Order: sequence, then structure tokens, then C-alpha cells
Amino acid sequence: MKLYSKICVLFSVIVMSILSCTSVKALAKEADDSGYDTFYYEEDILNAWGTFTDEEREDYAGVYVDGDTVVLLFKEDTDTLINAITRNENNKHRLIDNEKKLQQPLKVKSANYSYDDLMKIDDYLIKNAYSVKGVYSIGTDYKGNCLDIGVLWDASVSDVKETLFDMIKENTDVEIVSDSLLNFHTVKEDDLITYKISVDGNSELITGTKHYSAAVGHYSSTYGLGFITTGHGPSVGDPVKLGLITVGYVSAVNHNGIDDSAFVTFAGSPGTHWWTSITTQNEAKASVSPAQGVTIRVRGYQTTQYANAIITDNNFSYYNNQDNIYWSDMLKVDYPVQDGDSGGAAYWWTTNQNATTKVIGVISAGASTFTVIVKSSNINY
Repeated sequence: MKLYSKICVLFSVIVMSILSCTSVKALAKEADDSGYDTFYYEEDILNAWGTFTDEEREDYAGVYVDGDTVVLLFKEDTDTLINAITRNENNKHRLIDNEKKLQQPLKVKSANYSYDDLMKIDDYLIKNAYSVKGVYSIGTDYKGNCLDIGVLWDASVSDVKETLFDMIKENTDVEIVSDSLLNFHTVKEDDLITYKISVDGNSELITGTKHYSAAVGHYSSTYGLGFITTGHGPSVGDPVKLGLITVGYVSAVNHNGIDDSAFVTFAGSPGTHWWTSITTQNEAKASVSPAQGVTIRVRGYQTTQYANAIITDNNFSYYNNQDNIYWSDMLKVDYPVQDGDSGGAAYWWTTNQNATTKVIGVISAGASTFTVIVKSSNINY
């Protein structure tokens, strides 16, 4: 089953101690005085807006969160956009889901390209653009209504730009109305994305010379009771130690382009070790992505306690030259974790009277200004 529907969190006594000694209101701002919380998932936002007609679906251009405000995009010069603006005014610029007690300010804006247009091009580029010299990463930016292309420092951005636009024109049916469809930035040699294990260093868990963190404790799977961590640290059969204590053995590893995780089966009774203080979450989540712009937390052994991070991309793709793997459908956040944080948790918390914490991903890799996270929806044990 998906991690959303089966997960039992939280992942360590450290995070629970943070939640117990710090007031909920100090951890995050409340949506309003009625106890309503903020939106986290794209699906929840769209469900609260309501069912799209076929025309509205064609004109929908994405959604993101900007500070306290949800922003819905529709193609410019369409009846859908005009109707959405009117509807939002009638709703007093608020998006409300009474059933889930979610509420936030809402804006409606215009865009050049529909969501379907962006996804068509994104899918095409992920399958074909990495053959172009210099293309290193491909991201989706709903706020900019574009795809963001990372180009290696030793390649010509102008050449890559010309080649990619020619490819899109020749191989897709998307009408290019503006060069803003693609945004380009240079990736420097010292800022390549690397996995965040620590070799002969320091962290929470140890396999041989590799040091890393744990994301989720007390997870029940086909491999028994255990926990989830990174997929690029341990190998199947490896003993996993916490200090000098063997806490489990690696039962499964996924390191395949969308899932970078491992499952560790407890060596014996969980006893009173670090993983026993948990919060149970059984709510099934059909959504696969938190919305861009949402603030979450990342926590690994080296990232002391936790750090707030904003999701800048919920459909990130890149090439990792450490093992020649092309990664896709990842989360990208604006906080850089440290070596040893691989396998740690990315999670969000609710701020209403029924405060809970839910893991949405596992830390995988990063660079000097950001972290790349495996989505929980792509982890399957």
C-alpha cells in the first residue's frame, strides 16, 4: 500500500519531543479563529474549488500557494477565466472546505499555457531533452507558468534554448505563444546535486562506512515491522546500527529513478528505542503532491530538530552523475540539508485542535540552496 494510506508516524522521539514542548501555535500560524487549517495538497484545493467542466479542465493552468494565499491559474482570454474571477468575488476571495476544515484566501490569475500544455511538454522533455548536451534538470513552475531548465556550466544556454524550442515545435501540438514557456538557469560545477549520505562521517544510522537518517518509525509492511530510510545508503541484508546496537536488517531497497528508499525490519522487539514514540495516521490520501509554495519541515540527524522549507517544485526531474540515474516526479524545497540527512523526513503538520503530523517524503539529495525529496506516494512497501 502507499505510504499515505498505511503510514504510522511519527518517526522519532526527537520530533515528538519538539511537538510536546512547543505550543502548536508557535509552530505555525492558524488559518483563522474558527479552528480551520490551511491547504497542503493540490487535490484538496481543487476539490474545494469544485468539479471542472470539460472547458474549465482544458483552461486550468495550475495552482500554487503564495504566502497565505492559494492562487488558481486559468488560460487568459477565456470564458473560464472570466467566470472564475466572478465566482471568486462572489465567494469573498476565500477557498473553504468545511468537511476537512480548510480555509485560505484565494486569488485567480491568468496564464499563457494550460496545465495540460505544461504536462505534455514536461513529459516530452523528460523523455527526450536529456540527450541534448548540457540539460541537467527539468522543473515545473506554476507561478511562472513555465518549465525551468537547468543547463550545465560548460554548455551554451542559447544553443540549448534553440534546440529545445525546435524539438517542442516539431514533436508536440502545443502552440508556443511566448518564449516564457521555458526558463533557463546555469548549474555550476560545484553545485551539482548529490546524495546526502555521509561516508565515514556522522549521523543517526550506520551501515558499514555510510551514515544516514531515518524517516519513519513503526511501519508495518510485507517485510514485517520496521522503519523507512534512504535507498542509496544500505543494501539488502545489511545490518543497520544505532551507535553500537543493531536495530534491524535491510529487507528491501528501491533506487530506481522515482523511489530512493529502503525498508529496515526490526532485529527484535522495538523495546524502548528511539522509534517507539509515534503518532498513528491512518487517513488515506489520494493526492500525490503537496502544492507548490506550501511550507513543510525537513528533519535529518544533521539538520538539528527540524527546518522549515518551502516546496518550490512538486514535479522535479534531474540527472545524478554519481550513479547515472535520471530522477523524476520529485519534490524540491528551498532549504539545503547536510550530508547524513539522507533518509530523513519531509513532513507537514496541522495547526487546528486535532494537531497531527504527516510524512510526505524522504530526503534523498540536494545542492547548496535546495533539497530533493522522494514523494511518499512513490514509496511502496
